[in-house]
Amino acid sequence: MAERAMTGVSNVHEFLPVLDEDGNYVLGKGGRFEVKQVWSWEEEGFFATTQGSAKRLPNGNTLLSNTGKQYVIEVTPDGKTVARYKGTAPSFKAFKFTKEELGDLLE
Repeated sequence: MAERAMTGVSNVHEFLPVLDEDGNYVLGKGGRFEVKQVWSWEEEGFFATTQGSAKRLPNGNTLLSNTGKQYVIEVTPDGKTVARYKGTAPSFKAFKFTKEELGDLLE
């Protein structure tokens, strides 16, 4: 219950390693590999206090789950929410399947 009482905003970031012209990772200052942020997302009301997940889908969208608040959303590369599901139990990880992947189960 205390988790649901907490407030804030969570965000999602996608980073890629920086590569040199030979395809090697670039070592930056302080001995750390360099990365560049290529995508980020944030929405007021999306706050995962302890657990959540993000998974890039084949269509380029990202599937996000919020375990404590029991919901899953799908967002486009430009950050638009295209699907939202509110469950009745914690959603530790979510998956999206195509009709082809489900096969005979839909018939």
